[in-house]
Amino acid sequence: MRAALARPALLALLASGALLALPSAARAVPELISRDAPELPALEVTLEPCPAELRARPAYGYVICELRNPEPRRHRVELELSVLSRRWPGRGGRLQTGAPFAASQTVELAPGARARAILPIWLQEEGYGELRVQCDGTSWGSTYLRVEGRSRGGGPELEVLVAGQPAAQSARAWEWALADTIARAIGEPGGRRSRGSSPAPRVQFRAPAELPELWSELTAFDLVVADGSLGALPPRAQQLLADYAAGGGVLLVLEPELVGEGAVRELVRGEAAARGGGAGAAPPVPAATGGRHGLGRWAAVAAPIAELARREPPAQLAQLLEAASTPWFERLPAPLRTPVAVPGVGEVPVRLFVGLIVLFAALAGPVNFLYWRRRARPLVPLLLGPVAGLALTGAIALWGVLGEGVGIKAASMSVTWLDQRSHRAVQLASQTLFAGLSPGALRPAAGTCVLPAPEQSSPPRLHFELEAGRRLGGELVPARTERTLVTVSVAGARERLRFRRAGEGGWRLLGDPALRPAGGAGALVLRDLEGRWFVLGEGEQLEPLGETQAAEAVRALCGALATGFVQARAPLAARSRFQGEWLEAAPPGGAGPVLAAGPHRELLRGWLLGLLGESGELPPGTYLLRVEQPPALDRMGLEVEERLGVHLVAGRLGAEDFVE
Repeated sequence: MRAALARPALLALLASGALLALPSAARAVPELISRDAPELPALEVTLEPCPAELRARPAYGYVICELRNPEPRRHRVELELSVLSRRWPGRGGRLQTGAPFAASQTVELAPGARARAILPIWLQEEGYGELRVQCDGTSWGSTYLRVEGRSRGGGPELEVLVAGQPAAQSARAWEWALADTIARAIGEPGGRRSRGSSPAPRVQFRAPAELPELWSELTAFDLVVADGSLGALPPRAQQLLADYAAGGGVLLVLEPELVGEGAVRELVRGEAAARGGGAGAAPPVPAATGGRHGLGRWAAVAAPIAELARREPPAQLAQLLEAASTPWFERLPAPLRTPVAVPGVGEVPVRLFVGLIVLFAALAGPVNFLYWRRRARPLVPLLLGPVAGLALTGAIALWGVLGEGVGIKAASMSVTWLDQRSHRAVQLASQTLFAGLSPGALRPAAGTCVLPAPEQSSPPRLHFELEAGRRLGGELVPARTERTLVTVSVAGARERLRFRRAGEGGWRLLGDPALRPAGGAGALVLRDLEGRWFVLGEGEQLEPLGETQAAEAVRALCGALATGFVQARAPLAARSRFQGEWLEAAPPGGAGPVLAAGPHRELLRGWLLGLLGESGELPPGTYLLRVEQPPALDRMGLEVEERLGVHLVAGRLGAEDFVE
C-alpha cells in the first residue's frame, strides 16, 4: 500500500521539479500544456522559455509556443502570456507588486497544421507568469512560469544566445569551450573553470527560424553569438543581430567568412575595409577585429570556439566580454534613463490654493451661518455648505483640466547616432509624457524598444497585442500622471548633412530640413576628413577651430544635454544638491540651472565620443550637432507638444558628403 501511494507522490514531485528547476542542458526542455477537460479539442501545445531560466532584469526576452492541430477541423487558438513581478517586502512588511506584463496573440490552425508563436516577455524582477490558451473561445489549458532574480555578483554568469543549432553531441562541448574562453579572457587563474569558480555561462542554441522578429527581444541576453561553423545565417537573422548590436547589445561573430551574405558580414567587411584604407575589392578579414556599432559593441574572430578555448584570446574578445558583464539596460547612461519633469504641469500654486481654501472656509462657515441666522433661516447653511463645497471642488478640477489642457505634453532628451554611409540611425531617448486624457494604446515602430524608467514609483502595465501589429496597450501613459519612457530605436534614415567647399580650406553647411541646428552659432562641431576642426558660425558658414577650442565646443554641446537633464526640475535655490551633484541657479538672463561640478557633462561627453570612435575625441569625418527635432524620435503614434527638448546628433560622414 505504501509503495502504491509513494509512486504517484514521487512522480508529482519530479514533475514539479522539472518545471521549476534550472535546466543544465544547452537547450530547454519543452513543456506540454495540459487540457482542462477531455472533451476539448486534441491540440498539442508546448512552451519553451527563452532564456530557459527567465532571469529577471529590465530587458526583453521571448518564449516559443509550438502548436499542432491533429484534428480534421479548423481551430482558432488565443494565447495570452502574463507575468507579475514581485518585490521584497518593504519597511511596513507588505509585499510590493512590480510592473505586470502581458502579450497576446491569435493563431488560426488549419486541419493537421503546425504553427509557432514567439511571444515577448518583459523581465524586470522575480515573480510568476502564466500562459493561458483558449481554443474557439473556450478555456483550453494553462501553464505557469517562474521568473527568477538575476544574480548581480561578479563573474561571467552570462546569458548567451547562439544563432545556430549544433549537433546534440557537440552542444555541450561548445558550451564548455565558451566557458573556458571566458575564463581566459577575464584573467581567471588557470584559464579553466573548477569547483568554486564563478558560474559558467548559460547558453541557448536557436535555429534561425526560432529567433524573434524584433531585436529588442534579445536584450535579455548579455551576449549573442553568430558562429559560421554552425551554418550560414539568412539575411533576416543577420539584420536582427546587427540591429541588436546597434541597440546596445554585444555581438560575437566566429568564423565570419562562413556566416553568409547579410548585415553581419557587411559589418565585418566594412571594418576591414576601413582598416585597409578604402573601398574596392573586399580585403581579407583579420584574425580578430571589432569595435563600436551604434550603442553596442561587436567583435569577429576568424577561429572556431574550440581553438579559442585553447589559446590566449585576442584583445578584442576580452573587451567584448568585459562589456557583456554589464546588463543591457545599465549600459545606457544614467542621465538618459532617469525620469525628468514636464515644465508647467503638476505645479500647484500653493499660496493661491491655501488662500482660496481659507477664504472658502470663512465664507461657508461663520459668515454663511451668521448671514442666514439673521434672516431666521438657520437650517439653510446645512444645505448650502455641501453645495458650495461641491461647486468649489468642481471649479478647481475644471481649472486644473483647462490650465494643463487635454493634450499630451512632453519633456524629452535624445542622442542619435547617424551613420550617413549606411543610412542607419540609432537613437536613445528619454521622454516624459503628461496626458490630459489617456491616449490608450501606443504603436511603437518595429525597430523601437520601449521600457518605462525603473525609478518610477507606480509601475505601468504593458500589454503587447501582437495580432494588432504589436500595439502596446495597457495604461502605459495614464491620464494626468507623468510617465517617463526610455526608447531605443534602430531604423533606416535618409537624413544627412553635406558641406560645400568655401574659400581656402573652409566649409559651408548644406543643411537638411530634418537636421536643422538649434541655438545658432556653436550648434555644430565638425571634423572633416583631413582632421581639421570647424564650428558653425553665423548663418551657414563654418569657422576653423584649434584643438583646444574644439574640445571646449564639444563640452558645451554635451553640457547642453546635461543641463537639459536638470532644467526640467523644480526651481533651484542659489545652490542645491540633486542626485549627488551640486547645481547652481541660472545666471541673470540664463535659460536654466547649470552644472557646477560637471560629472554628468563629462560622463555624457565620454559616452557620446565613444559612439563615434575609441580615441576619446571626434574622429575625422564626424560631427556633433544640436538639433531642434531629432531625425528618428518615435512618438508611438501620439501628437505631442514638446515643452522641453534637448537633442543631439552624432554623425559619421562619407566622402560624398563633402562637395568641392
